[in-house]
Amino acid sequence: MVTEYEYNGDKRSKASFYTPLGEMEGYIEYSWIDGKIESEKTYDSNGSLEKSVVYEYAGSHLIKETHYKKTIV
Repeated sequence: MVTEYEYNGDKRSKASFYTPLGEMEGYIEYSWIDGKIESEKTYDSNGSLEKSVVYEYAGSHLIKETHYKKTIV
């Protein structure tokens, strides 16, 4: 597998996954707020959402991660 990363400034915005032959396997989109990661959304090769993680903070401390698989928490 080959992983290609995209950045917005110094924050990772996307990670795309490819087979050695260059076929898309899927990707993750990252969302940031106030310098902290807010969410990660994982999509399959067709662009369908597979899972997501939402992060919650108290000040600078990560206090909660909620993992979703499609519509299941």
